Amino acid sequence: MLNIIKFKGITKLLGIDLIEIYRVKKVLKKHSNFLNRIFSNKEILKLKEKGFLLQSIAGNFCAKEAFLKSIGIGISKNINLKCIEILRNERNAPYIKIKEDNIELKKYKNIKFSVSIAHTKNYATAVVIGEYQT
Repeated sequence: MLNIIKFKGITKLLGIDLIEIYRVKKVLKKHSNFLNRIFSNKEILKLKEKGFLLQSIAGNFCAKEAFLKSIGIGISKNINLKCIEILRNERNAPYIKIKEDNIELKKYKNIKFSVSIAHTKNYATAVVIGEYQT
């Protein structure tokens, strides 16, 4: 379901995701290539800087899922998750970079997306808001 909010000529897209940290731990144990399948080299370097903390991995994964929910699609074989990068700016705030490798995502390149990621010991969550003029 696409979550769209329209107000005074601005359209907003909303996506949210929540994951239990133990599920990420379980997937990493079962699939040794999980990080390389899901994250770009830039993302993996940032996760390495953080010591591959499960909370960081889970939070970044949630951000990718929240992004996909904001545009009304879920994880599918047509979407390479490496094309959705969750990076950090100079103040370490997360932001989304859409790589143009995927034709499905190219049409969202000009929408301004904001992302917020949070976690506790047991859960990680992310919220994504996309905004454009209508």
